[in-house]
Amino acid sequence: KSLPVAESAPLRPMNTYGRTKLIGELMFTAFPAVSHVILRLANVVGTRDYGRVLPLFVECALNQRPLLINGTKKTLDFVHVRTVTNALIQAALATTTKETLNIGSGRGTSLLQLAELVMHESERRTDIVICKGDNREVESFVADCTKAKRLLHITLDTDLRECIRELLMTSSTGGPASGMY
Repeated sequence: KSLPVAESAPLRPMNTYGRTKLIGELMFTAFPAVSHVILRLANVVGTRDYGRVLPLFVECALNQRPLLINGTKKTLDFVHVRTVTNALIQAALATTTKETLNIGSGRGTSLLQLAELVMHESERRTDIVICKGDNREVESFVADCTKAKRLLHITLDTDLRECIRELLMTSSTGGPASGMY
């Protein structure tokens, strides 16, 4: 599969989560009279995020627990919740309709790179354990955000180090995170 992924790429959901997202999109497109803008969000990160890869890695690093990574090739696109909020506002105000737009950073970060960034920013060292990959998950996704930038007149920049620092400042260190992602 080619990266970054444009909105026009064929939709082939691999799991229930992906299928429900596709069903939501189809509900809008099934009613041509309904004005809409569909935003396809990459991996949204922010201080109230929990149970997903970045907050799990932060909790594990702070608690000196191993960071477990499913597979060696997984690469994701991370976007800050503030960027997503701005995109949602601009989409609501936009004169364009019946559009599907990717909202992400447009940059891929491997989970191994993410784990190393978390350890660097937290100034903690712990083990990174590579486990067998899970074929029910998308292996790599980077959003092509060209269309969203053009139609919504926004910048889609996310400083992943800043996101990690925010999570470090707001994280509880006694959570039950297993670190598996």
